[in-house]
Amino acid sequence: MAKSKTRQKLIEVGTQAIINKSYHAVGIQEILTLAQVPKGSFYYYFKSKEDFGIAVIEYHTTITIELMRSFLSNRKQKPLQRMRDYFEAGRQEHAKNFCKHGCLLGKLGSETTSLNPSIRATLKCCMDQWLALFALCIREAQEVEQISQNHCPERLAEFILDSWQGAVTHVLINQNLKPLDNFFHYTFDHILNYSST
Repeated sequence: MAKSKTRQKLIEVGTQAIINKSYHAVGIQEILTLAQVPKGSFYYYFKSKEDFGIAVIEYHTTITIELMRSFLSNRKQKPLQRMRDYFEAGRQEHAKNFCKHGCLLGKLGSETTSLNPSIRATLKCCMDQWLALFALCIREAQEVEQISQNHCPERLAEFILDSWQGAVTHVLINQNLKPLDNFFHYTFDHILNYSST
């Protein structure tokens, strides 16, 4: 297996392992075993576990940004419907996983930001990209008078994503989808005065 393919396989299986467990709960040997890569070769591909963590974040960010754009840039739907469709897809994913898998970036954020500045900086870069996409969609919603012009798009985007992340954490604790249902109810039916008509 070529070096680049092996490295990518380690990142992919490591990403899923961290989603299933946590950053600290997944050891290097477990990652090598899952990827069926020879023992002791981890440091041939990564300088450290922190270096691996950064690669996982960057890989996950690429996938997430592509998914976000597929929803938030869908001109067949009005801006608020695009946002709702994106979060509905997230809710379906949590239902499929029986409320047991959280957000990879949320898990890494809670575990590593106080320990590793490089991982924290990479997470912040990812979140900034998320916020920019949502702020743009909110701005479009304001232009077609779906959202009040009184809101700052950047601050509103941050509030919405923070609310979603908090709800996802509660889903893992409660083992049910009620926190996400609350998110939809208050975010779209009240805060944004969302109407599907």
